[in-house]
Amino acid sequence: MSWMLRMIFRLSLVTLPLFLYVGFRLGGSIGLLNPALKIRAYLIIFLAMAWVYVLPVFVFLSNTFGFGRPAFLQEDTVGWFDYVFYFPFWIGVVIVLELTAPYILADLVGVALRLAPALWEKARVILPWFRVILAILAVVYVPIRTVIDTNHVRDSTIRLALKELPPELANLSITLVSDIQVDQYTGDAKVAQVRRIIKDRHADFLLSGGDLVTSGTDFLGAAARAVCGLSGTVGTAAVMGDHDSWSAPAAIAEIHRKCGWTFLANEHRLFSYHGKKVLISGLTYIYSERPTVPALRQFLRDAPQADLKILLVHQPAEQVIHLAAEQGYTLVLAGHTHGGQVVIHPLGIPFTPSMTETRYYSGVYHVDKTTVVVTRGVGMSLAPIRYGSGAEVTTLYLATDEH
Repeated sequence: MSWMLRMIFRLSLVTLPLFLYVGFRLGGSIGLLNPALKIRAYLIIFLAMAWVYVLPVFVFLSNTFGFGRPAFLQEDTVGWFDYVFYFPFWIGVVIVLELTAPYILADLVGVALRLAPALWEKARVILPWFRVILAILAVVYVPIRTVIDTNHVRDSTIRLALKELPPELANLSITLVSDIQVDQYTGDAKVAQVRRIIKDRHADFLLSGGDLVTSGTDFLGAAARAVCGLSGTVGTAAVMGDHDSWSAPAAIAEIHRKCGWTFLANEHRLFSYHGKKVLISGLTYIYSERPTVPALRQFLRDAPQADLKILLVHQPAEQVIHLAAEQGYTLVLAGHTHGGQVVIHPLGIPFTPSMTETRYYSGVYHVDKTTVVVTRGVGMSLAPIRYGSGAEVTTLYLATDEH
C-alpha cells in the first residue's frame, strides 16, 4: 500500500470513533427535539457516514485483495470517483473534526448543570438545539470554505519593515511562490491564477520554494508551462522541494533553467539592486536530503557578504532558521507546509498537523534580527482539498524600520 493510501486508511481508523460520537449525539439531539424524527435522523446520519467511509473501505479491500489501485490514483484529470467518494471523505473528516470539540464541551456543560436542577431543565432544550444548529452550520460552511480555499489563489501582500535595511533597498519587492504541485487537482485554471498574480506584481525578485509537481513525470510538461515566461526584473531563483526530489529532480532543475530561472542547489548568488548587493542563498533541505548542523552552519558561513542576505529553502525547519539568524540573514523564505493546508478550529483555536513539524508553519515570524516568511503555497498533498488555509502567492515589499 502506498504512503498516501496508508495515511487515508489510518486517518479513517482514527476518526471513526469521532464520527460515531458526533453521529450519536446529533441523532440523539434531534430525537430530543422531535421524537418522531429520531429513527429517521439516525438513518440519514449513518447513511452519510457510510458514504464517507466508502473510500477507506475501498482502499482496504483494494490492498487486501489486490484488485487494482483506486480510480483517483489512475487519472490525469479529476473524475467521478473524486467527486462521489474522494472529496466527500475529506470534507466529512473536516466537518466531524470541527464538531467534536464543541460537542464535547456541550456534554461537559450538561454534566455540570445536572448539579443545578433548575438550570438543567433549561439546558435540556438549549444543548440539543446547539448541537443541531452547529451541525447545520458546519455542513453548509465547510464545503463552501473548502471550495474557495482550494480553488481560489489569493494575491497576498506583506509590508516588511526591516531593521538596518539600507535606504537604497527600501521598496524592493519579492514575489514568493511555492508548492504549485501541478497534478490533476492543480490544473490549468489554478496555474493561470498564479501566473496572472506574478505578472501583475512585476516584482524585483521572483523566488520559488520548490515542489513544482506532486508526483511522477506525467505533469512535467504542464509544470514547464507553469513557470516558463515568468521572471523578476532583477532575479529569478528556485530551490528543490520534497515532491520534486521524489518525482524527477534532474528534470525539475532543467525545466527551471531552460525557462530562465536560476536553480540553486546549495549555492549562493549575488544580485545588484540600486548599487547594493542582494544575496540569495538556495539551500536544499528536504526529507531526502537533510544536511547536518555542521554542514548547514558551514554553508551559511561561506556566503559572500551582502547588504541584504536572503535564505531560500523549501522546509522552514527550526534548526535552519536559527542557524540563519545566527549567521546574520535578514530574511528566510520558505514553503512546504501549505500553511497547514487543512486547519481546523476547535473552540476557535487553529490546529493543523503541520504545527507538530515546525512552529513556523504559516505567515511572518521574527527570530532575533531575522524575519521568516512561510507562504501557504498553491497545491495540495495527501488531501485534495484546502480548508482554513487558502492557496496564495505572497509578495513582500521591504521598508526601513524607522524606530
